[in-house]
Amino acid sequence: MRTFASILLVLGITCAWPGFAVLAKPGVSHWAAESVALMESIGAAVPGDSLNDPIPADEWERMATVVFAPALADRHKDYHYWINAYTHLQLAEGKIERRWAVGGLVKLLNGAGVIPGSFAGKDAKLERFFSDAEKIGDDNDVLWELAYQFSLVKGYPGETLAPDQYLTYAEAAVLLDRAFMLVSEHRFGYVETIGEQSGKLTLSFDEAKWLTDEQAVRAAMMADGRCAGEEESCSAPNGFYIQNESVTYEPIALSPAAVILVLRSGSSEGSEWLTVSDWQAELAEKRTADGMNPPYHLYLYNGTVVKIVEQYLP
Repeated sequence: MRTFASILLVLGITCAWPGFAVLAKPGVSHWAAESVALMESIGAAVPGDSLNDPIPADEWERMATVVFAPALADRHKDYHYWINAYTHLQLAEGKIERRWAVGGLVKLLNGAGVIPGSFAGKDAKLERFFSDAEKIGDDNDVLWELAYQFSLVKGYPGETLAPDQYLTYAEAAVLLDRAFMLVSEHRFGYVETIGEQSGKLTLSFDEAKWLTDEQAVRAAMMADGRCAGEEESCSAPNGFYIQNESVTYEPIALSPAAVILVLRSGSSEGSEWLTVSDWQAELAEKRTADGMNPPYHLYLYNGTVVKIVEQYLP
């Protein structure tokens, strides 16, 4: 049995809009490189020489369809209409301003059932934190509050949002990367090895439980014998608890182009982006003090792991 109560590491906070750091990788230096790589791995490739150019609405729709189709298809038979409608809001010469792009993205996430359709006005923060929040406009202000609450947008340097500027390819990739992590199949647990089955890459994966509900955390900690016998005093110090009731490994398909983020204490960003081959080389050597691999968050597309994020343990 393996159990942990730990601190959630927030990855990707920086001054670059929409908030991702420059990730070092041979031959790659653009601040959105990791998100661009993820888009390519799921079939929503971005033209490498156009990252800073405004994205045409048809291209925004193409990329959004790849991300949202699996999540929306089971819920709405007319999901293609939804995606087309919410990626073509208030166009100017075929391009879309950020305020409308983010607003439409939140509507798609609501349609996928991962973001609520309303927002409590008393929790509004954008006008307090950003000097140009009024440019979002009444049509999108609630949607942007939701986007900020779910970390889809984080702002530019100088406490600005620039919502009236055109969305670029790079920004589109980062927004859809963050949306993908909300709508994709998510699994949490431990990776033992990388291998092959029938000529395809696989992970040997031991699933664990990532618990945040207070009652669920208390029940799991009581079951694991991590409380002093008093249920009221049984709580995880950081708001979540990791429980693994048994060690059982299963193979899961792994994309050879998967984006893998591992923790690096000496890195200014706190993490490093690795290729599958790089990660495979160090996986067997990477153990925590008690001899176990750290846990990982796995994000799947059509049953295949395309993104992996290492979870920090204190």
